[in-house]
Amino acid sequence: MAFKLDDGGDRGRTPALAAGLKRLGLPDDVLARWLLTPVSGGDGVVGEVRPAAGILS
Repeated sequence: MAFKLDDGGDRGRTPALAAGLKRLGLPDDVLARWLLTPVSGGDGVVGEVRPAAGILS
């Protein structure tokens, strides 16, 4: 697989790869820890990066 992220950053790479592997049939329990990437800021986690719902189906 190859990925080009619109924002040019790295933080979406892991969830995108996990979503692609899920579509190829890898089970949820194996991929769960990589489908969400926390976004830190200020005093802690302020959000998360995750694949769009349409990518996972």
